[in-house]
Amino acid sequence: MFIPPAHNTLDALAAEYHLSDGACALIRRFLELDEDIQQAFVDYAVQVANDLAQEQEAGDAAELGEDQR
Repeated sequence: MFIPPAHNTLDALAAEYHLSDGACALIRRFLELDEDIQQAFVDYAVQVANDLAQEQEAGDAAELGEDQR
């Protein structure tokens, strides 16, 4: 079975989703990482997202408290 080179696949995705050169470079470099490092990167991103969500919830709660005054 023929599997196209990764750059051809990424080129197709870039065209379909109108990815910038920077986005393509980010994706290419991510795919070149070892699986354990990819997972560490994903875990880190999830932690950051969770932190941001908690900060948003705290801000929303503070605003709600101020509105009730």
